[in-house]
Amino acid sequence: MTARITAVAVLLALAAVTPATAGEPDRTAPSYDVLLRGSDRGMRWHGRETITFANPGTAALDRIWVRLWGNGPFGCTRFQSVRIDPIAGATVGESEDCSAVPLMLTEPVRPGARGSVTFAVDIEPPNGAGRFSRDRHRLALVSNGIPVLAHLEGGLWRLDEYFPYGEAWTYPPADWKVRLDAPRGVAVAAPGIRQPGGVRRLLRGRDFSFAVGELRSLR
Repeated sequence: MTARITAVAVLLALAAVTPATAGEPDRTAPSYDVLLRGSDRGMRWHGRETITFANPGTAALDRIWVRLWGNGPFGCTRFQSVRIDPIAGATVGESEDCSAVPLMLTEPVRPGARGSVTFAVDIEPPNGAGRFSRDRHRLALVSNGIPVLAHLEGGLWRLDEYFPYGEAWTYPPADWKVRLDAPRGVAVAAPGIRQPGGVRRLLRGRDFSFAVGELRSLR
């Protein structure tokens, strides 16, 4: 009898986190709540971020991996363009070349449940030309700059190495709530639907990219 009850409980847990089919809400999708304030004419952004995630497995989830793709070009050999500290709800483990960071959860998340971590984030795009960079014309491109949850597939975390060309990595689509407070006189181009209070909402976005600087509309 006990075995049957246990089996039923496991099946119910699996059913609770089964990914949705096309067109349906996905209860397993992560979500992001981000508040960033710009400084240095929008060339640097700092604030806080909360990642909420599901445990789709049958055992307690005791860690997650967060991708810091902005550190990918130089690994741990140079000044880090993306930094997260301090962290609430987890402790930091040893990173994979500074572009993948494990967060050991203070309280493991049971199967079928959702958990969250909150951390301070500091983003400073490097000089250069690319999807994540800033140039001498005071234009910053922040793509793959905001920390994101790594992809969990078949119980294993995907920790792909950084690759500089094309779309060479993956992470799960998510719901985003992002507020970008730019310095006075600096324009921001970003996705999402503006909400009261300046928050932008983006549903099922794989990344949240934005450009900032002296932007002008084309007529």
